[in-house]
Amino acid sequence: MVAAQKSTMTRGRLDLARVDVTVPWAVINCVKAQSGGTVFEAVAAMLWQCRTRAVVGHEHDEDSPAPLAFPSDVRAQVGATAGYYGNCVVVQMVPATSHAVASGGFGDLVALIRQAREKVPDLLVSGNKGETEGEQPELRYNALVVVSWRTLGFEAVDLGGGRPARVTWHEERPVVPGCVVCPPCGAEDDGVSVAAICVKPEHADAFARELVTMGVRVAPSSLCSASP
Repeated sequence: MVAAQKSTMTRGRLDLARVDVTVPWAVINCVKAQSGGTVFEAVAAMLWQCRTRAVVGHEHDEDSPAPLAFPSDVRAQVGATAGYYGNCVVVQMVPATSHAVASGGFGDLVALIRQAREKVPDLLVSGNKGETEGEQPELRYNALVVVSWRTLGFEAVDLGGGRPARVTWHEERPVVPGCVVCPPCGAEDDGVSVAAICVKPEHADAFARELVTMGVRVAPSSLCSASP
């Protein structure tokens, strides 16, 4: 299923900065109270809006597409048996314009994400067309991919030296702008950690400012790093 959707991925490596952030639970709960969304929907909506605001006016006009994409597990829908660990994943697109994302309320953005999640089963019978008719557009710099690792259990793995202090994501050759919502960090889980490799170095400061305005904590050292 993933292979069938590879045409949506842009070709070639992107030079993107890494920004490590923590979204405090107080901020997430505030967004959830406004929108009625899940943790994933709330965090994805914040990242989507902050990133779009950071790049609008630099790379795109307000009417240009600024889609969100996220992978979704469809084991239950295809009847995968217990213990099957092969790929049962589809990529869902949430279409929107830069203006709609940058100026919309969290309730509106969460509603778009939720509607797309509800339509994931349709991908299994629509030839992987997703939310729009025909072929899905390629994921270029105007797009954002958000992936959640919070329910995979990576933080509970113990290979003999104890559980990891932190589980994060590192991508040496990014081909699409992406964010990974990382697993909790044990007793110090005071928010949701996100590894964001989704903006060009010249947009990293603007992205960080948008996040801080929302109450998100940005690791100071992350603004000096870019993916190799």
